[in-house]
Parts: sequence; structure tokens; C-alpha cells
Amino acid sequence: MSHFPVIDGQEAIRGHLLIEPVRHITTPGELTDDEAASLGIAIKNYANLLMQKLDAEHVYVFRINDKVPHFHVHLVPRFPGTPKEYWGYKITEWPAIPRIGLEDVKKLSEKLTSK
Repeated sequence: MSHFPVIDGQEAIRGHLLIEPVRHITTPGELTDDEAASLGIAIKNYANLLMQKLDAEHVYVFRINDKVPHFHVHLVPRFPGTPKEYWGYKITEWPAIPRIGLEDVKKLSEKLTSK
């Protein structure tokens, strides 16, 4: 698991996580049964973590892979007060979605991985 990075100076969505297998694959069909089971458990655990530690009211799970030819899953939190027109796949288009810079990404990653 990693927090989505700050790219070209654009702040990241607070709590936007990436889960990816260590082994390079490009589609979910290439996962072994053990990898698929581990991925499902990781999605469950990290979604719960976002809800508990960041007070997300909902967590979206996306697979996009248009820019990077490596299988990975995005977990994007929805916070209280998000207008319904930005629910679902439009969540990242909400202009007021909480965003954080590089230093806060590092701090948040530490918070999410600490017990």
C-alpha cells in the first residue's frame, strides 16, 4: 500500500491509496488465487482504516491503469459533506475534495501505518 503521490506539484487527494501486487502484472486475471485473496483482504483492511482514521463515510475502489501498465487498485475516500453529484466515479472531480502536499502525504502515510 502507498498513498497516491504528489505529481507535477499537484496535491494528492487526502487518503487516496494505491494497492498493487509486488509481481508485475497488467490485468487482474493474471493474479494467482493467493494474490487475489491477499488483495481482497488488503482492500477490506485499508478501506476500514480510511473510515476509522480519516472519518471517511465511504471508500471507492477503482481500477484504472490507463497511464501505468501495471495492475493496481485505487482506494478513494468520500468524506462527509461531499455533494451527491460527485459521488461515485466523479469523486476526484469535486473541486473541494481535501488535498494534501508531499509533506502531509508522508505524515498521513505514517499515521495510517502506525498501530
